[in-house]
This record gives sequence, C-alpha cells and structure tokens, in this order.
Amino acid sequence: MAAIVHDTVCPGCGAPAELSANECEYCGRPVLITQFSSVRDWSGPDVSKYVKAYEGFLKEGMDPDVKLALAICLLKLGQHARALVQVSDAISYNVDNPEAYFYSAIARLGGKRPALGSMDVLRESLNDLESAKMLESRGAFYYLSGLIRADFFERKRIRQLPTSGEEFDVASSFGVSQEDIQFIHDLTKTPMT
Repeated sequence: MAAIVHDTVCPGCGAPAELSANECEYCGRPVLITQFSSVRDWSGPDVSKYVKAYEGFLKEGMDPDVKLALAICLLKLGQHARALVQVSDAISYNVDNPEAYFYSAIARLGGKRPALGSMDVLRESLNDLESAKMLESRGAFYYLSGLIRADFFERKRIRQLPTSGEEFDVASSFGVSQEDIQFIHDLTKTPMT
C-alpha cells in the first residue's frame, strides 16, 4: 500500500519532502522509515524528531505506512508497548505487509529475551511470524522464530514444532544475513552462541 501523500517536511532536517519519497533530497535520510536498519545508529533525539513528525502526520488521517514507521522508531527508543499499538493498527489497515507482522513479533517481546517472556506472549509472537512467513519467505522471519523456540520452549523442554533447528535451517536456505542475525539478537537481548 502506498503512503498517503502529505504536504509536509522531512522529519530529519525540515526541508520540503513527501512521504512517498524514498529519501530526503537535502539530508539523504529516509522520509518514511521502513526498516529498523535505517534508525539503528541514530541517536535518541534524532529518532524522537521522527516520532513527533509521524504523530503529526497521523493527525491528518490514518496511514498504515506511517503507523509502521512510528512503531519502528518507538522500538528504537525502547517503547515496546507503544510500538505494539502502532504496528497493530498498521496491520488492521493493511494485513498484507509481512514487515508489520515481523515488528509486531519483536514488539511483543517487550525488549526482553524470549527466555524471560510468558508462554502466551511468545506464542503470539510466533503467530505473528507465521503470518509474516505466509506472506513472504524471508530468512529473518525464520531466524527469529527459531530463536524464540530455542531460547524459551526448548530451554524449558516444551515441545514445539517446527524445532529451532528446522527454523534456523530454513532461515539459512533463505539467506538470512549476519546483519539480520545481529539485529535480532540485539533487539531480543539474546547472546550470540
């Protein structure tokens, strides 16, 4: 779904820009955040500027792409509960976006490693990941699913199918990158083994 065109400015530098633009022609930053990697190295104040801008855009009307962008920024700021609300709204308006389900699964973890979560919440995260995988086969989706299964269910000897090993194998077959693996471990606070 294409973003609603807003008569607005770049959240990063304040130059005239449209949300439909991939990046601001003045500062080079994305106008609409679509992936966490865009904000991974940004400072809190930089991300907060985007949060305020997106909240302002949403006052003009519902836009699932802006909701998802806002959720990604909130995840960067560690505001998982607020991120889950935004990404859930994005999904309710656009059920065909696999990224939204992926970020919903991450937001549900609440910034904690899966081993510290509740079984109900982790099953909801796995359901989100299943929805994402049905829409698009991407290594990161399978890797996060495998990590949740290994860190919680298998550590507690709770049988879950598929197993973490099966999920990691599929992730590898879909070419999960080291960057995605590191990103998932960072956001889930799970040590690399």
